[in-house]
Amino acid sequence: MKLHALASVLLVVLAAACVTTGPEPNAADRLGVSLLAKSGGFTIDHFGKNLAESGLFAVSPYPERGEKFDRIPTALDIARFREKNEDLLERPKRNVGGWCEGKGNTPPCYLDVSVTIADEAKAVMIGKSCNQQSVAQLLREVRFISTGGDGQAISGEQLQVCRRTLAQVLGG
Repeated sequence: MKLHALASVLLVVLAAACVTTGPEPNAADRLGVSLLAKSGGFTIDHFGKNLAESGLFAVSPYPERGEKFDRIPTALDIARFREKNEDLLERPKRNVGGWCEGKGNTPPCYLDVSVTIADEAKAVMIGKSCNQQSVAQLLREVRFISTGGDGQAISGEQLQVCRRTLAQVLGG
């Protein structure tokens, strides 16, 4: 009887350890932390490729998926964010983006799911329909293009317009 109780306790402890540890950060997650500290932001694709200086336009059409941090996110934070958003990140042209908007690359910091495309006009169209403040062109010095939104999560008809625009631009 005591052995059975001990085995039950051990199983609960092991299950709790699995829940609290979460996903294992990979090289891309660690790169994201490094880029946040160095340049204040990053965009990394599903395969772990750093898209800085790619010239692509990044926009976040999923403001409801974004997360705000009062500290610089850790590699584990990025890994957990990636895991929570795997349904989007496994699709083409979806990436993990992160940035800090305080002076000297300090918090507040954000993680989001971004889309990267080569066409500026289409990126701006997505940004406007999805209530984004701007679209970022990923150059050595990132260029921001205002889209007039406030960056807050959207719902209802506005969310449907955003999703239709995204499907139209990306073809699905």
